[in-house]
Amino acid sequence: MFSDDSRLASENNLYIWQRTDGTKAAFDSQINMLTWVEDKYGNHREMVYNDDSLEQRARTINYT
Repeated sequence: MFSDDSRLASENNLYIWQRTDGTKAAFDSQINMLTWVEDKYGNHREMVYNDDSLEQRARTINYT
């Protein structure tokens, strides 16, 4: 389907999609929604939902 060598893994009810550019995204299989994204530097964003609508994104930023 995609022309890159991205990977999909299942871990603790999450499907984690790791792309070749180093980004990751996790989808919760129980609620069928995106739960977090992370860039290649480890900067992490958690998704918070309210009645199936994205309410906010909490960030964790890593400095190197």
